[in-house]
Amino acid sequence: RLYFNYERRISSPDLVDMVDFRDALDPLKVKLGNSSLKDSERHSFIISYRTDSDSRLQHSERFYGNMLRNALAYGYSYDLSTGVKTGRMYNVNGNYDIGVSQSTDFDFGASRQFSLGNYIDLNYARSKDLLSENGTEPRPNRVDACSLRESLDLSFVTGKNKFRLSASGKWNRFDPKESNVDAFTARDYTCGVTGLLSLTDRLRVMTDFTVYIRRGYSDPSLNKTNFVWNGRISYELMKGQLALMADGFDILHNLSNVFYNVNAQART
Repeated sequence: RLYFNYERRISSPDLVDMVDFRDALDPLKVKLGNSSLKDSERHSFIISYRTDSDSRLQHSERFYGNMLRNALAYGYSYDLSTGVKTGRMYNVNGNYDIGVSQSTDFDFGASRQFSLGNYIDLNYARSKDLLSENGTEPRPNRVDACSLRESLDLSFVTGKNKFRLSASGKWNRFDPKESNVDAFTARDYTCGVTGLLSLTDRLRVMTDFTVYIRRGYSDPSLNKTNFVWNGRISYELMKGQLALMADGFDILHNLSNVFYNVNAQART
């Protein structure tokens, strides 16, 4: 099967930002209007191919992209002598991303108790925003980003017992083109195992162990390896109408909640 999807979305600027005015209520942060602001347009498309059958092999491919015209951005200039920051909204062009991905699932074994899955995604994105340095007027700033992600998992099911091995990796390259920020490459790796073991018809043990590895980030606190182990024991009563559960969350006390983003000003 071949699928095609196209979407166009319009976003209008705030009417207040389009009025020709000067807001100096805060003398150190002056805001101006811009009567020439235009609506921003986001164009998105997806072309995908997928096999639908009862065979052991399932395969799909996808080609996708997004383009943003007249993106709304806030730009400002900073007066080094007075400390006054003067800014207004602008339209910025040049934001887009494009990518291709594929996924494959393969069942094997006498009764398909084994399943092997693979996913690959390659993406290139160009982000543009406004940047002001050393008191200059806001100027366009560009950051190019390229990422490659792959994941692989193997699962095994026998009766009420389930086991799964998984591994994934992501390579990210960020390259600021018009600022003094150095380009850098970051890498994320994840591998783990998940298991569900039915000891009896009523007693079940579930556990998962995952290793998170991050390398290449400018902040040393991100370049760490975390070992995360969770577990659960459950027991059913009253013919399955009542369940007693004991959870062990982050048993090794090694979990870190990590989020990062690189914007068009090359800030992480």
